[in-house]
Amino acid sequence: MPEEVEKRPTQPPGQAERGDSEEVPRSERARAAELIAEVMQYRPELIAEVMQFSGPLPPPQVLKAYDAIIPGAAKEMHGLALAKARHDMEMERDAMRAQTQEEQAARAQFKRGQYLAFLLALVLIGCGSAGIYTHHDWAGAAMVVGTLAALVLAFLWGRKASGSAEQQDEDEAEGNPPQS
Repeated sequence: MPEEVEKRPTQPPGQAERGDSEEVPRSERARAAELIAEVMQYRPELIAEVMQFSGPLPPPQVLKAYDAIIPGAAKEMHGLALAKARHDMEMERDAMRAQTQEEQAARAQFKRGQYLAFLLALVLIGCGSAGIYTHHDWAGAAMVVGTLAALVLAFLWGRKASGSAEQQDEDEAEGNPPQS
């Protein structure tokens, strides 16, 4: 019995045929269908395992697996984690020391400035008093009053600056933007 042959166009549907067609015997089509059915029976399934951890060391079972592959790897990883922790603590300690030293230096500079300003004020008031004593009343009085005015302004300006710095710190702590 002759096999039935199905003619299949080689062109996608909607395009004009040129008269060429590929002939596929029915027995081959049946065999292809059987192969497809057989392959579909044994569909592989993708199984994936995701493991995530945080910290310097992986979980113990992962360390054990590393140690099984490379003997001593777990001990080395533990040593590296300890060394990193020590290094981080040293860096934090050094940063805190540096910050403390900077604050102490700033305080010392501020106090030195206050002492020098006090000394300068005493010298100027002394010179003004000497001017008044030597009958240069206007010059001496101007020097004394000017010095005292400068001291009062410096005191008020310093108080205002420290008050605005404290207010700015409070605003930043509350999350308010700085005001210009």
